[in-house]
Amino acid sequence: MPPQPELHRGRQFAVQTFSGPGVPLALQADEEAAELSPPEQVEVAVRIINRERRREGLVPVKASGALNRVAQRLLPKGESGERIVKQPDSLYDLLPADSETRWKKIEVVAGGCGGCGAKPTAADIRYFVDQWLQDPQNGGTLLSSEATQIGFAMFANGEGRKIGIAVTGDTSE
Repeated sequence: MPPQPELHRGRQFAVQTFSGPGVPLALQADEEAAELSPPEQVEVAVRIINRERRREGLVPVKASGALNRVAQRLLPKGESGERIVKQPDSLYDLLPADSETRWKKIEVVAGGCGGCGAKPTAADIRYFVDQWLQDPQNGGTLLSSEATQIGFAMFANGEGRKIGIAVTGDTSE
């Protein structure tokens, strides 16, 4: 055995890693990280996206129950956050069977974060939407003049991993 350096001879060293769920990345100093229910998440997402659409001179989008369902079906399932359901061949396959809307186009934007809090909050939705709007492709989807409706869903595993999904759709004739 090669000689040990004098510095380490007879000494023990230990390393401990501290981790946890963290806090939402867009949490403002005066804001509480209050958990939002799925309907509240949709409401906040639509409000934030429509504020930007109005700035751009675009018609606001409306929340769609069918597109919310598509977004929910795209999220991971189970406590581990792994996908349990097989990826569909088409987004149209994820529409509820009773959906009577005739969709011309459906597009998806998605994002994720780690160490960003345990529960879904308004700050998370601001973070996801801000990230999407900074990306030309995702921003183009959210700010498309063809988008008439939107759905939103979010996954949080309680340990800091979150995923947000927005689904836009066009029903205009």
